[in-house]
Amino acid sequence: MHPVVLYAPLHLSEAVQGTVGQLECNITSPISGDRAILVIWYKGDQTIPFYT
Repeated sequence: MHPVVLYAPLHLSEAVQGTVGQLECNITSPISGDRAILVIWYKGDQTIPFYT
């Protein structure tokens, strides 16, 4: 298994506390038949993910 790092354009997403928000994320792999098993979200230049 080889890690695939995908970069996407930045999008502004907003939500009101207590409601459901949506984040735009296309996790389609460029490798045919491949699938994601883990998605890790980073904010800005942070080295620690804020959501997995």
